[in-house]
Amino acid sequence: MSIEQQLQRWGDYMETARDYGLGFPKRTVLHRCMIEGPAAGAPSGRGDEPVPQDIDRIESALQKIPERDRRLAIRLYVEKKPIPVLRRILGVDRDFMEEIIARMQMRVAEALNERAAA
Repeated sequence: MSIEQQLQRWGDYMETARDYGLGFPKRTVLHRCMIEGPAAGAPSGRGDEPVPQDIDRIESALQKIPERDRRLAIRLYVEKKPIPVLRRILGVDRDFMEEIIARMQMRVAEALNERAAA
């Protein structure tokens, strides 16, 4: 699996699993009813599910890279900001934006390799 795919999987997981420290449930009552049907009861009380191992690896790798790269990964893969919007925010052209993203992905890959080697 490429680093791009791993980051996309991490972003999808974080988008649905994270409550951003606010204590809100992962799903609303309406969402639960839409998915499980009208017979959906109260939350099962199972507690938190463990984070998948590949997601945990990416999360720990992101903790080892510079803050600006971590913020870029969150904007791209969790918040799903389109690249043209990020380019306008940063005030950079297409080629430089591609270079910034490639550098961030390279740093994440290096952090993953360091962890695997240790």
